[in-house]
Amino acid sequence: MATFREVLLKSCEYYSTLQEKVEAAVESAESGDFHIVASMVVEFKDVLVEIKKIDRQLYTLSNATLIKENIELWNKRMQLIENNSEYHQKHLPHLQSIMALQQADLKTVKSGIRGMNGYHSGTNQTGSLISEST
Repeated sequence: MATFREVLLKSCEYYSTLQEKVEAAVESAESGDFHIVASMVVEFKDVLVEIKKIDRQLYTLSNATLIKENIELWNKRMQLIENNSEYHQKHLPHLQSIMALQQADLKTVKSGIRGMNGYHSGTNQTGSLISEST
């Protein structure tokens, strides 16, 4: 079984990775690379799953003495969590508005395609050949 310090290090690593993934997703969304954002969201969710597992293990192992012995690393982890939270609070509303605009654009395009599929010109198509030249 891993030691408290090893799990704490792994937790810090995953919170750093989470921050990097979120920052990359925000940059991609702001630059309009939405196909990249979709794959990043999957990676982001995978990292969150791992964080939950590690944090569960960390809290199982933790006690006041171990935290005190590893206070610098514990504080680093808490700072990473706080940074992630602040970054999410700052950028989430902007990302939600970008996604809402993209969904509205997609809906408009889809309704336009449906409209064009139902369009028929009023002319008769006879397919006749031109028989004279001028």
